[in-house]
Amino acid sequence: MLVNVDFHIHGKYSGGTSESMTLDKIAEQGGLKGLDIIGTGDALHKGWIKHIKELLAEENDGIYSLKFQA
Repeated sequence: MLVNVDFHIHGKYSGGTSESMTLDKIAEQGGLKGLDIIGTGDALHKGWIKHIKELLAEENDGIYSLKFQA
């Protein structure tokens, strides 16, 4: 089974990263790139943690997906 992943994408809370790098935008663009799993940085930033809790739901042991997908 082939799985396309990128485990190193920074969100909007990293220095020098666009404010538009939100989880929904990262997921959207990752889909266009053919990614199945995406890992992000900023894991200890309070704003990013809040963003994660608002937009993601745990699907499988440590794997999260968007709660609402268009």
